[in-house]
Amino acid sequence: MILIIDNEDPAINVLANALRIGGAPVQVEASTDITLEAIRELRPSGLVFSEGAGDPEDAGIAVPAIKSFAAVVPILGVGLGHRAIGAAFGASTTRQPESDATGTVQHDERTVFHNISTPLEVSSSPAPVLSDKEFPVALEVSARTPGGTVMGVRHRGFKTEGIQFRLEEMEPAQAEQLVRNWLNMLYDIHDEAFDQLRLTSPEPQTTQQSKNSEPEETVIHESGGKSMFERAMEEEERRKKNNG
Repeated sequence: MILIIDNEDPAINVLANALRIGGAPVQVEASTDITLEAIRELRPSGLVFSEGAGDPEDAGIAVPAIKSFAAVVPILGVGLGHRAIGAAFGASTTRQPESDATGTVQHDERTVFHNISTPLEVSSSPAPVLSDKEFPVALEVSARTPGGTVMGVRHRGFKTEGIQFRLEEMEPAQAEQLVRNWLNMLYDIHDEAFDQLRLTSPEPQTTQQSKNSEPEETVIHESGGKSMFERAMEEEERRKKNNG
């Protein structure tokens, strides 16, 4: 099961549906509701940290969870999730220069970027980004804009990857390839690996039960020649229409 930690991303269903269509069972939990111990009890085969507003330290359980589970669980961070990966290993954030928000990303063609063209076109706008000043030695930069802004990071020892841009901002076929590349990084995890973890921070104080404790079932329709993300976005439109 893939566990998505949701940082109040309005497009969370697109991300979840894309992973489901890629063949993975998915559960979504809010970053402000779930605890480190609850994540351990779920024993996910992979963790995804979504986009969202604010800074990494405001992203609920994200940074403590990355610190706790990166050693045993493959992780993908998107947007705020990507910046939370940076924060977990010692990077700081800065503002992306408006002149550098060109939508072009050059990457190293490795791991999640395997078989994806470079330069890669994405639609983007100025946003908080990871600063590469005093960049943590544990991370390497996997993608940048032509102006040098960090757009992708990879942990040097763990299967932890972050991308600054949203998947739905990519060309659909390339977004599908990136998701499949990450899913191919998953592996069997023994229960003992979770049992032996020492969780790295106190649990956040929460007063309400997770609103996503029973993840919504998603019906996956036939592809009809459409890409994963085209189908995921259509599924989200159906959900909105059905919910009135």
